[in-house]
Amino acid sequence: MKLAARADSYSREHEGLPRYDRFSYIPDITFDLHGKTGGQFICLPGSSKLRIRVNAELAAAHGQAFIDEIVPHEFGHLVAHLFYGDQIRPHGSEWKFVMSTVLGIRVFHTVHSFAVPRRSEPGARFCCGCPGKVHELSAIRLRRYQQGTRYVCRVCGRVLRPLG
Repeated sequence: MKLAARADSYSREHEGLPRYDRFSYIPDITFDLHGKTGGQFICLPGSSKLRIRVNAELAAAHGQAFIDEIVPHEFGHLVAHLFYGDQIRPHGSEWKFVMSTVLGIRVFHTVHSFAVPRRSEPGARFCCGCPGKVHELSAIRLRRYQQGTRYVCRVCGRVLRPLG
């Protein structure tokens, strides 16, 4: 995929940066991110394992524009981590310095502006004590309900129960 190739080229272009050569690997890149988030840089404290997660659905929907914005953004997190360690704020002054000075990106954003495709499936339908009132639970809330979480109507205060 173009996205992985772009991330790989960023890694090779910047491998001479201070502290970079102490790491002999390129971060794992996975395409398992969902929802509104475009990308995510992960480095667990105390671990040398680095990972960049990418939203494949958004990448496919927005193509090159997505690659041009998300890959440098997440790579900026990687370089900031290599320079400053894991005790920095995600979009703090260190990340901004890396983006502008090290990577040469003058205009950058902390959130993307890509349209996120809405799911076409209707929410799970629930009712309460209010006459004719129907509540729709999102997929996340439905899963939580199935795992034991109970939701209450804000109007009547009764626990929601599935319709049908």
